[in-house]
Amino acid sequence: MNSEAGDGGAPKPNAVPPAADRVLPSVNGKPAVDIGPALTLNRGAPHPPAAKTGTGPGPGDGHLGGGPGRGDSPGWPWRPREAAPGGRFLIWLSGARRQILAECPTERPKYTGLGVSILIPAGMAAVSLTFALVTVLRAELWVALLFAAAWAMVIVSLDRMFVVSLPRTGTWQTQLLRATPRFLLALLLGLVISTPFVLQIFRPEIAHEITLLHTQAANAYYRQLQTSPLTKQISQDEAQISQLQAELAGAVPLSQDLTLASLRNQLSQAETTTTSDYHEWQCQLSGTASSGQVCKSPGNGPLAAAALQRYQTDRAAVTQLEQQINTREKSLLASDQEAARQELPAAESALKSAQAQQSLQTSDFNTQNNSNTGLLIRLQALGQATAGNSTLDTARWLLFALFVVIDLMPVVLKVMLNLGPENEYDKMLTAEEELQQRVAAARRTARLSAEEAQIDASQRISQELLHRWEAEQLQKVSGTAAPAEYPQSTTPPSGGSA
Repeated sequence: MNSEAGDGGAPKPNAVPPAADRVLPSVNGKPAVDIGPALTLNRGAPHPPAAKTGTGPGPGDGHLGGGPGRGDSPGWPWRPREAAPGGRFLIWLSGARRQILAECPTERPKYTGLGVSILIPAGMAAVSLTFALVTVLRAELWVALLFAAAWAMVIVSLDRMFVVSLPRTGTWQTQLLRATPRFLLALLLGLVISTPFVLQIFRPEIAHEITLLHTQAANAYYRQLQTSPLTKQISQDEAQISQLQAELAGAVPLSQDLTLASLRNQLSQAETTTTSDYHEWQCQLSGTASSGQVCKSPGNGPLAAAALQRYQTDRAAVTQLEQQINTREKSLLASDQEAARQELPAAESALKSAQAQQSLQTSDFNTQNNSNTGLLIRLQALGQATAGNSTLDTARWLLFALFVVIDLMPVVLKVMLNLGPENEYDKMLTAEEELQQRVAAARRTARLSAEEAQIDASQRISQELLHRWEAEQLQKVSGTAAPAEYPQSTTPPSGGSA
């Protein structure tokens, strides 16, 4: 007689049969393992209200053996207390099965803490991205919060995927090998997440270094500006304008004219000849000349008259050349002044255009240089600030190590749980998985049996129809009546199922 029957022999609702009467399916001949009423109960069945007739705690007290009093109906199923909504979410993050964990509440804090360790890196990543978007990219706060929320969801998904994909099976070397990809990813995420915090923490030092970088960039620009093609063009334009202005004032020498140069060359030769003939004439008159020349038979004779004639001819040639040179100079000067007057406005316009272009380039550079406060220059400034300061450099890498440790917390805790002793949740999870495998095997066996039975029935029906058709054909040939159990048919059976 069932031990769960009440007065009069009627079984109680949801009564659990004893272990000897429970039959569980097996897999590959493996005997079923009785795991108690906790996993063989129908968790979806409603529980009737329990009357507070005993001295034990009520159904909501969460103690083992809860329900009616401990002395009343010991077979009454225990109804575990469910976690709060927040706790259920953390348990879901940890990858634990909430229904099994509810039956071993002493293990619940471990997996709740594991869920919290998954949320912490995601929250730090969201804050880090918000800092980066607001301070570096000058994004609106609501836009930064949207991207930060999406980034946090990505981190949560990655951490949960790695935690769930770390089973308990295998040696400690296998566990560490499985966690190695997450360790490498933690280094990358730690660098990405810690950088905005480092930039925010060392903001005064970075701002000072950015000012120095702006000054260095400005000095380099002005040094390059001195040798730029535009600066050379401006210098040429200024020299051309100065020359044109000098030509207008008549202060430019005219030695560049070839005709004028030839006339001056002829004048120099004529003056030399004139001087020589003059000395010859004086020598013929007085016997000596100022040049030291000595003449025989001095006097105003034919030789002296010939020398005078040559001197006068040379003097006339010199006068003529001087007049030609003077005329040429006046002509050139007037021509040059007119040309300079016409070229000067164009030269001044070209100079103003080049100077305006240079001023625009300089203004654009100054604007870009002063507004260059983006991520790249901040990282450059951070590198310069920490390069000469070991304290800042140590603090920077300590922050990086801190965020790496925070990002590794979920996987580290999961590996520690896997390497620790098997707890009640792990035992119940293993039993539940074995039970699910046996149930799945039993369902598969039943499905195969049903399919085989359907095939056998179809074959039997086909054979029966074939026999009926053969009897009808024999009756037609022999003229005898067909058996009453075979109805008349003129179409041979197709072999399909009825």
